[in-house]
Amino acid sequence: MKGDIKFAVVLRNKLPYLTKLFGALLIICFVFSFIAYVLYFPSANSGNEMKIVVLFESTSITTKWLMLFSILGLIPCYFLYTKMRLRKDGVLIFEDFSIIFQAKKVIITIPVVNIVRIQFIEPNLNFKWGKQKIIVNIYQFHGEIIQFQLKKYEDSDEVVDLLLSYPELKNRLKDSPTLLISEME
Repeated sequence: MKGDIKFAVVLRNKLPYLTKLFGALLIICFVFSFIAYVLYFPSANSGNEMKIVVLFESTSITTKWLMLFSILGLIPCYFLYTKMRLRKDGVLIFEDFSIIFQAKKVIITIPVVNIVRIQFIEPNLNFKWGKQKIIVNIYQFHGEIIQFQLKKYEDSDEVVDLLLSYPELKNRLKDSPTLLISEME
């Protein structure tokens, strides 16, 4: 029985649409804030009265509102973007017919028959030296991708052996080379 085999992992939780939305808003707010800083940099050495005169006389009302919203929206967008990319510590459990990820408030069950492809990624540092990390992507039939990172680099060989010990998965992976071990630069 495989239920006793557990590995410490970190789930890389990413909500795709919200992450992209807040990432785009973060970039837009940063760009408008930077433009506002560049526009008013020449008046940095002048007095406060001159800064206010330059602000009110040289910019339109829409530019003022854009600058206000971009400056006020920069910090909330940053915190919401980082919250959407949360990483959760948990345990990866191999059952007879499924793989279970268990964390504090999250339980994800992946039936083995739903797995289409498994990808092991080893991120590299400069000059092709490994970081001693393994990131695992599990692709399912309905398009969902579960991504987690093994806490111990030494567990990667055992995880691959356990994944290939499932007969359904082994036959599917033998027919088409979908078990990918790749390197990211």
